[in-house]
Amino acid sequence: MALVVAHYKREHYINFYASRLSVTTTYLSRIIRRQTGKTAAYFLGGMLYAEACRLLTRTDYTAQQIAEELNLSDQSAFGKFFKSKAGVSPHIFRLKGVNR
Repeated sequence: MALVVAHYKREHYINFYASRLSVTTTYLSRIIRRQTGKTAAYFLGGMLYAEACRLLTRTDYTAQQIAEELNLSDQSAFGKFFKSKAGVSPHIFRLKGVNR
């Protein structure tokens, strides 16, 4: 967990963590599923999504700045990632957050 907390913004794939822990990706995937009930990709995506929500509600960062912060290729990739998780665009999410 310490590795994930330290690197999830930059390292989005399980092979990085498995390599750092000197285990196979299969073994690490099995352990993550056993502990969290979720796949490694789902778990890492959830952490990225939570950070994106935090940045959208607590900063005035642009979508491009958030994409850079989360090591996503560009604001379009960020928008697609966010919408797949939230069901709305980052812009709409931010607007709704302002009205809460």
